[in-house]
Amino acid sequence: MSEASEAFTRYARMNGRYRKLIAANFRDLPEERMVSFGNDLAADSLAVSDEEITLLMGEGWRGRLTAAWLVGFSRRLQFAQVIRNLLQSAEDPYSGKGYCFALSRFGSEEDAHALESYLDVFLREPDMSSDCGWAMGALSVIDAKADSPYLYPLLKSRGLWEQWLLEKEITDPEFLGRMKGLISWLSDFADLSLQGVDR
Repeated sequence: MSEASEAFTRYARMNGRYRKLIAANFRDLPEERMVSFGNDLAADSLAVSDEEITLLMGEGWRGRLTAAWLVGFSRRLQFAQVIRNLLQSAEDPYSGKGYCFALSRFGSEEDAHALESYLDVFLREPDMSSDCGWAMGALSVIDAKADSPYLYPLLKSRGLWEQWLLEKEITDPEFLGRMKGLISWLSDFADLSLQGVDR
């Protein structure tokens, strides 16, 4: 087995992890199992080497999705630009939400700009924009912490966000607040999971 295959088996395939990371599906687990899942992911986020993360990123969308969550949990800033580039390339069908989570954890102005750039393109493409809610949630979290200037233009009357909501027939007035709340909860979940790891 190659080193890349070993990394994929160890960090992505074991116990069906990558399936549970798609759209944070682990939230549907019973509480005890969800806590265990978070603790295991936190431990691996600290144990995985940079070389293994790089190998994972070469193992298709499943590897990249897993890598995004691992670097997001442990806030490995050395991978921030890689994650920004992956988000903006929008090549993976399921990984984008993981990229949004990771960028929200990094939380820099560059991360906010990457999210804004992604939204500026894909809010105009309703058929290719399944991650826009997560991207807006992540940008909202960064904006709240750093008072970044990137969210406000998207929210203006008849702006891109409003048009996207109309195109997607989303009528929930609390949708953006719920997405921000989800991203915040995921970050808190990561921090809490990391507290349970022996370092």
